[in-house]
Amino acid sequence: MEDHAEERKRVHKEILVRQRRFAKMQENRYVNPTSSSESEDELYDELSDISDSELEADSCYFLQPVPIRQRRALLRASGVRKIETNEKEECRDIRASREYCGCECRVYCDPETCACSLAGIKCQVDRISFPCGCTRDGCANITGRIEFNPLRVRTHFIH
Repeated sequence: MEDHAEERKRVHKEILVRQRRFAKMQENRYVNPTSSSESEDELYDELSDISDSELEADSCYFLQPVPIRQRRALLRASGVRKIETNEKEECRDIRASREYCGCECRVYCDPETCACSLAGIKCQVDRISFPCGCTRDGCANITGRIEFNPLRVRTHFIH
């Protein structure tokens, strides 16, 4: 389990770096369209720049699926005797359904074409460009826009 935790931490750091790079790329696309991409050395520098406290603060930001074998081992260790055979398909269907949400807008949100606006719901951003791809300044959804804030969630549990 300790090896698994270390691997999760490493993968989590890589995800944070990818998100930061994507945000920079999106920002630079509009500010400086001729900027060059970063080198491998810069990627490793970014990985080492992420502190454990920052990783801890963002830990609730990414929910990672547990591999089938590990999930089954955890279930058995918890006393589950029979694991349903259709469980794998149900989990896959749930994950797939979660990918099809939000609007298809990128950076700017037009209320006349935005799926969220047309449905009368707020655009929602859980992480960069997911599920809605509009930016804070570019969202023109009439009902508004909401961003996931992990710190707000944590303070909610404290109160």
